[in-house]
Amino acid sequence: MTKSNMYDWCVPWNPLAGECPHKCVYCLDGETLILMSDFTQKKIKDIRIGEYVVGIHKAKSGYKKFNFVKVTETFKRNADTIKITTSDSYLICTREHQLMGSTAIRNNTDWRQARMFSPYDTIKFITTKERGLYSTEQRIGYVRGVIDGDGCVYAKMKRSEKTWYGFDMVCIDEPLSKHVQEEVKSLFDIILRNGIKKVAKNGWGKDCPMLTCTKTDEVVKLNTETHFRLNPDFAKGYLAGMIDTDGSVNYNKGSIRIAQSKIVNTVKYNRILSCLKILAIPYVEETNVIRILSSFETRVKFLFDYGIYHSQKSIRLLFNSTVKGTSHSEVLRVEKHKNIEVYNIATESENYIANGFVVHNCSTNTLKKIYPAVREKYSGELRLDDKAMKKNLGQGKTWFVCGQNDLFAEYAGAFNRDNILEHCRKYQHNTYIFQTKNPYGYFGKLFPDNSILGCTIESNRYYHVSIAPTPEDRFLEMKNLNKRKFITIEPILDFDVDILADWMDRIRPEFVNIGADSKHHNLPEPTPEKVHALIEKIKSYGIEVREKSNLARLLK
Repeated sequence: MTKSNMYDWCVPWNPLAGECPHKCVYCLDGETLILMSDFTQKKIKDIRIGEYVVGIHKAKSGYKKFNFVKVTETFKRNADTIKITTSDSYLICTREHQLMGSTAIRNNTDWRQARMFSPYDTIKFITTKERGLYSTEQRIGYVRGVIDGDGCVYAKMKRSEKTWYGFDMVCIDEPLSKHVQEEVKSLFDIILRNGIKKVAKNGWGKDCPMLTCTKTDEVVKLNTETHFRLNPDFAKGYLAGMIDTDGSVNYNKGSIRIAQSKIVNTVKYNRILSCLKILAIPYVEETNVIRILSSFETRVKFLFDYGIYHSQKSIRLLFNSTVKGTSHSEVLRVEKHKNIEVYNIATESENYIANGFVVHNCSTNTLKKIYPAVREKYSGELRLDDKAMKKNLGQGKTWFVCGQNDLFAEYAGAFNRDNILEHCRKYQHNTYIFQTKNPYGYFGKLFPDNSILGCTIESNRYYHVSIAPTPEDRFLEMKNLNKRKFITIEPILDFDVDILADWMDRIRPEFVNIGADSKHHNLPEPTPEKVHALIEKIKSYGIEVREKSNLARLLK
């Protein structure tokens, strides 16, 4: 699949159909925030294949639960959009984008197209918050909670009768340990060193990783500047720190408990209760345990608003929840927006979280079920995008024309091809990049003066990976083409070094792009040694080689 942003040295212009190769109808505004696997948010336009986001999968129990899912595709195009505003957030999307929601009366979780929603309907909603960016007071409260939880400030007397202080904190969770170190360094410029907590000869358990500081001045500073004070921000951080250390999150139900003895540790016990009360969080006192009554909203609040960083506890706060327990955000208004550049991602679970809402993603199989008329890339009749065809292409730019479709493949149509080339010729003071797997289509066409014609040749060997002329046929056509030209070897498939390099020498392109499979299609790939040998041989012919970033995976 050729994407519109295939090359960062030219600007995409896609007047053919104005659609992604999958005829994608599920797209969002590029500024839409997607919930990532580290519980931060990222603009959808910046997400890349291979990253992990939060999605929903069907568990063995039959319930739809949250999980981390991989991004398998990314898409971009221009489209008309609508804006849906709810009581919690908003979403700018295409009319057909499917959202999880329903009417307030039915109160269920159907997938419905965005255009079908109206005021008083509801959409399933998680949160617009992300973990991080907390106030200084909340961060200090967190460090105090960690100290009161698994930390220990101790004093020893030297022979000179001078007291010195030390700090230890057992921490077996690596992400939590790293976060505590970063917070203490950022807030107080104190470095907590990594160490090992030795266990007595007859003690229980094994030696455990710990954080330690033995500089008296720094320990006193850490203990003094994190002194307990009761205000909402400090309380949020304090509770998060206590749960990250002395707390537990139930694997099955996601319930939250903080282990603390009311008799032995009365001060800490009362501090926890004070924080819960000032934040109006319901709880129950049990034997040596404070149990927090954790609804879905409460668990989300602890994860995002308060900032839990223990890896397993963070996951359990959300992943033990089902979609059924999430909020129903009431639709306030649905209004027409404008034609903008929109984006979409495909995930393993076919859904993700956008601006807090549960939304569907683009899936070829799903689209075929909903829209039987959806066509494969190399079949069917496409149309010209009227708005794109009216675009002033200006001058002095480098345009990549029809990067989302193969303009010179048979399916593109002679009418569309001729009109697009005619529009380009109106703006002769630009450079135009064309690329195809059917270079025979270049012959007999009238191109703008400054055009560079490219061809994709993945290998000298034939692999049945697309409906296109064989690599050898493409090589022969490009060799006979008397124009400025370039070759793209992507995704590079296993090849014969001497033959493929010889082809490049005989074609004489201005440059050769080389890239790898970014989509994990399990294609037959060459060894690093072969790739290095090919690059060096092509360069020896005086041809520029441009290595794409995804090639680094093969060169390791």
